[in-house]
Amino acid sequence: MSTPLDKYRKPTEQPKTPGEDDAYVAHHTSAQARRLRIRRRKEACSAPAYAHLIDVLSDRETGKEISLIFTHAYVAIKGRNLQEIADQLAAEMIDWIEEYDPKRWPKPPEGEAFIESIEYTTRASLPASGKDK
Repeated sequence: MSTPLDKYRKPTEQPKTPGEDDAYVAHHTSAQARRLRIRRRKEACSAPAYAHLIDVLSDRETGKEISLIFTHAYVAIKGRNLQEIADQLAAEMIDWIEEYDPKRWPKPPEGEAFIESIEYTTRASLPASGKDK
């Protein structure tokens, strides 16, 4: 039985998690993304809110780099065929991005989006200058 509040509840069906099949997927699009889950190969994931995203920078010609500037962090994404991902990030439509791990998946074909590396830098990870001591 449904209630009037059902339209405000999150759907119970979650998108398929990378690694559940044998193909690498660089991102997942969602019309209702409120956070961007950043899945890095070696380190813990992060899920900053889109409300903290200040700017999305990309190299439109080559599709090899995206920079995300958050209020608290800088994210550098490198790979290939990243133009569509940059556009969807700017529209706040990406639920997650995934860094490629050669130990988990075969390399995707040349024409597909591929995230080779994700660098996540926060103020806390920057070395302190001598002025603060």
